[in-house]
Amino acid sequence: MRPTSLASRVVLATTLVAVVSTPLMGAPPSPPPATEDGSAPFSAEDLAVQCRLHILDACAVLVSLGPERVERRVISEALAVLGRDCEERHVPRACLYEGRILAKGELVPANRQRAVDLFEESCAAGCWEACLDAGYAWRKGLGVQADPRLAKRLLEMACAHDVPMGCRELAVLLREQAGDDADAAAVHGLLVKACDGDDPVACWAVGLDLLEGKVVPAAPERSAPLFERACGRGLAAACRSLGYLYEKGRGVVADAKRAAELYETACDADDAGGCRNLGLAREAGRGVEQSVEEAARLYEKACGLHLAVACYNLGKLAQRGALGEERVRWAQGLFDTACLDGVKAACAELTPPAEKPSPAP
Repeated sequence: MRPTSLASRVVLATTLVAVVSTPLMGAPPSPPPATEDGSAPFSAEDLAVQCRLHILDACAVLVSLGPERVERRVISEALAVLGRDCEERHVPRACLYEGRILAKGELVPANRQRAVDLFEESCAAGCWEACLDAGYAWRKGLGVQADPRLAKRLLEMACAHDVPMGCRELAVLLREQAGDDADAAAVHGLLVKACDGDDPVACWAVGLDLLEGKVVPAAPERSAPLFERACGRGLAAACRSLGYLYEKGRGVVADAKRAAELYETACDADDAGGCRNLGLAREAGRGVEQSVEEAARLYEKACGLHLAVACYNLGKLAQRGALGEERVRWAQGLFDTACLDGVKAACAELTPPAEKPSPAP
């Protein structure tokens, strides 16, 4: 049973963070990026030395590398340092990492409720990233019963102290709570703040707002650098959106070849829309060599990634015999799959034609 004084603990957190002179900031550690020759800038041995000196980010990176890249003995030592610094010395950042390890449950038995306790304690002590983790747990109901109001307070704290993902998660929460009635300008402002902090998902979302022109005046020329930035950070959906700009010539000079390259980048990262768009380009020979067989392969991949319209595209190829006579019979099954997922054109191809299913109540 959770303690009943949790709400007052959040009030206490708000008071405590105001008097912490050195807030602990920075993105969650991840494996160090490789250099141009493919080697890491810090070896596991270097990180282990830093971890023994209680440089906690080094300990967390060792843990994130996992037993495939680091000896289990070294990982155990890193876990021990984080555990002691959290449980005995009450170092907020150590408790943040300890909580993430418990929440993930890969190297130690999962304990999400304990993880939330650690996130809240770290947040109260001025580790603003922990406010994000706690808020996310309360929003999603991970280890606790979901509480949107408490999640909002915690995410507001994270965002106010310049944790980019805190601002983005707060924007998501506001949309979840209010739906179409959400203050679109406020949500956009939170996403802009998160993007300014180099959150790739937020930059992509801001770019979409600028492309659609519903929340802010349309400015696709401003979308392009945001999509490029997010794509460069590895966000496949942003690569696909940038490809769309190049395909349509919106905000950039139209370049079908560049569009196809970006769709391929997105598809290689299992973005279903990128695979379908590249399939369309392959089928039409737009910016890339025409190949019905390759288009079919791409549609099939996108369909397998649960993009219903790609199942319809694959069905149309099968229907007209482009995949061979023996595969014509596939078409009806593919149309049925797409129709069930709401693709109206697929419903019309069924024999006899089916009505588009009504949304579930």
